[in-house]
Amino acid sequence: MEFHEPALESLDLHDPQCLQTLVIERLCGRWPSKDGPVIPKQALEKLIRYAEDDGLRHEQFNELLLLLDQERVSPAFFEFFFGTTPVHLDELVRGVVRFRGFAMLRFANCRYAFRRLSRCATKPELLAELEPYSADTEELKHAFEHRPGKAVRTDLIGREQTWYAGELTGHTINKEGKIALARCEERNEPTQQQQLREFCAVLDEMDDEYRKINTLALQNLYVYLTWDFLDIYVATSMRCAWQFEDTFDFIEQVFRHQALCDLQLRFFDPTQAKSRNPRDKGLVEGLMLKRAKCTIYMAQQADTMGKDSELATTLAQGRPVIVYVPKLEVEAYARKLRDYPIDYFYRRFLFLKAEGMLDEDRSWSDKLHEIDEDHRGMVSQFILEYEEYRRAQPFTLWRDRDEKEFKEVKEYFQTLCRILAVADKHAYETRAKTLTGKHPLTMQVDMRTGVAIGILVVRSPEECAKLLRSLLLNEAQFIIEDVKGQDEHEPDVEGQDEGEHEEEHEPGYWVLKEATTGSQFRVVTRDRKITNSFWNLFEGPRPIIGSGSDKSR
Repeated sequence: MEFHEPALESLDLHDPQCLQTLVIERLCGRWPSKDGPVIPKQALEKLIRYAEDDGLRHEQFNELLLLLDQERVSPAFFEFFFGTTPVHLDELVRGVVRFRGFAMLRFANCRYAFRRLSRCATKPELLAELEPYSADTEELKHAFEHRPGKAVRTDLIGREQTWYAGELTGHTINKEGKIALARCEERNEPTQQQQLREFCAVLDEMDDEYRKINTLALQNLYVYLTWDFLDIYVATSMRCAWQFEDTFDFIEQVFRHQALCDLQLRFFDPTQAKSRNPRDKGLVEGLMLKRAKCTIYMAQQADTMGKDSELATTLAQGRPVIVYVPKLEVEAYARKLRDYPIDYFYRRFLFLKAEGMLDEDRSWSDKLHEIDEDHRGMVSQFILEYEEYRRAQPFTLWRDRDEKEFKEVKEYFQTLCRILAVADKHAYETRAKTLTGKHPLTMQVDMRTGVAIGILVVRSPEECAKLLRSLLLNEAQFIIEDVKGQDEHEPDVEGQDEGEHEEEHEPGYWVLKEATTGSQFRVVTRDRKITNSFWNLFEGPRPIIGSGSDKSR
């Protein structure tokens, strides 16, 4: 693990006041107070000169702590955070930042972390307190690379077949089969009857495939349940064929990436398994979430209660969640959309209209106007014509006729693809901004430790694979930021003057950001009352705050 805290790294430790702030507030976790300890300035200046020339060993560092009326630390603490050689002033800052990073990862409260870790008599004792973040990268890598092989492997369900493992697939095939048979009996025209009979034969083949894939998916589920360990759970929503195929593609791109090839990871692939009923499905997914080291959450056009609960469950267990939000390139995505069934366009445009995503006051409305001045009219025309088409041809599984009788006939279809591409791109951009910290529920509390854990947002499969590796091997890099006053993501309150605004939000918080994505991974509040009430009520009635009780957290 590597940590940086720019606000501390720029401190001038030749200034006794800055050194006092570094040690008392940032290392020992005491609240700043006007009535704090009286520091002998001359003695502190002498110690600063000594540290600059010769550096501080463990014993001399403890002299600094006692000089500042703070508790001493063990040799194991000093060696882990500051090293075995004498510590000069710049190295002193790096050691404090290293401590603060681990404290935010593991304890969510620097005062409690300092009191607990500073008393660890041995290095193994200290490493145990910091698990799993203290594990050595090379040892972790060796363990992943030399794992035993799988005694039983899953059988691959192909990309185009994954939809047959869906919960609603059988119902859809059965429903359209009944409608086709009824219409076949109603039609007198031989050509129409022949077409319907051919479609019924296709549905019979699909039903056979559905039964075969369901058997295979259930067998795969039982294989997942035999594994001694599970690394990754993939949370996604899949109802339609394109959702299964997109999920299949994403999982392939992530776990076949060179960043993960040597780790022999075991992951639960939802496109390859199926439960017999919803109750079994809930039990199995709960077990997978409990066992997995990390959850990958796929942010899609519409998210569901089940998927969101899987995200929250993972965070509540103190484990990381990586959220994948696609970063779209409009023209490439528009070309991809041409192969999607028209049912996809109908659903998406209904949703976008209901959410106001096509309204004129949107920040990207000018881009929609560049495509077509009357883009809203075109969308409305498509919806009406689609509904009329479905009344005449109600079979969403009759893909060939969808392609020929609608896409190729409608001259505006390619323009429609570009309109949807622009709207989807900005829908995902809005989603990404929300997930990177604006919404309060992107941060959840670990119910065992009280640590506030945030999600990690990635925008590509490659970024997901690289971040996953860094988390599993303790190679991640973090930046500690001091956010003072109002959250940088929140708008000002209308009608509130600047002075009132600053006073209301003054305490702020510290945030631990993952360096490559900028995601807020941990948060520690600076608000005394929240801190005091939180730890009193979370762990039971005991005094908490600052320079008060020695039992504080």
